[in-house]
Amino acid sequence: MTEKTEIAVVIVAAGRGERAGQSKEGPKQYRTIGGQPVMRRTVAAFAAAPGIGRIVIAIHRDDAALFNEAIG
Repeated sequence: MTEKTEIAVVIVAAGRGERAGQSKEGPKQYRTIGGQPVMRRTVAAFAAAPGIGRIVIAIHRDDAALFNEAIG
């Protein structure tokens, strides 16, 4: 019997990004690189990886709107 292993990923993105400096885009996980927010790129990379069965994202309680906008 072959057993499949499901991998879960936890993306910890609740930081404020203060060392990266102030930005109108908010903390660095929501800033854009090459036209896409870092958060969107990160989630897309894990979603496309084989074997990833679950993605859990921890965000700051004040960042729901930023997160929803970044994920699109």
